[in-house]
Amino acid sequence: MTDSGVAHGNFIVREQHILTHFGFTGEDDFLCVIDRGSGKTLKKEKLKTAANRLIEEKDGSITVPAYTGVYRYEFSEKK
Repeated sequence: MTDSGVAHGNFIVREQHILTHFGFTGEDDFLCVIDRGSGKTLKKEKLKTAANRLIEEKDGSITVPAYTGVYRYEFSEKK
């Protein structure tokens, strides 16, 4: 089970990780990386504003349309 405050909206599954976003009005907004097996939060990247959704691009990057603009993140599985 994941911690509270790490996921709502859509998510992307990548091998051993789940990428998702979290944030509501009046709260900080984050892009989160969760271990698929344990549910442990591995990383929380603060976003400038709320994400609308996550989009997985063909080149492996993640596009995050947000309230104040569109952001792009690189993510790779570390072996």
